[in-house]
Amino acid sequence: MSAGNVVLAQPRGFCAGVRRAIGIVERALDLHGPPVYVRKEIVHNHYIVSELEKRGAVFVDSEDEVPQGAVCVFSAHGVSPGVRSAAAGRRLEVIDATCPLVSKVHQEATPPPCGRP
Repeated sequence: MSAGNVVLAQPRGFCAGVRRAIGIVERALDLHGPPVYVRKEIVHNHYIVSELEKRGAVFVDSEDEVPQGAVCVFSAHGVSPGVRSAAAGRRLEVIDATCPLVSKVHQEATPPPCGRP
């Protein structure tokens, strides 16, 4: 019996939308200083989240946890229209880090207003 070959896979890294979202949080911290609130994890990567927390990002489960008028970044995964409305009602300074491809899918999945084909 031969031992065979071992093939090691290299990490694939992040897609462009995730890299963009991480950069948005980093830029928000540079421009506004900490804390910058981020709704949900900006990406599903504990190392990246931990590094951003060290810089002053505060990850929350809901926009209701963000102090009124504070900076709030929406994650790369996008948010519902209800979340956008709630954030506006709390006068949050929203920075939308939704991946452009996710935004496109959300837009295509939204039914047209009544009276329009």
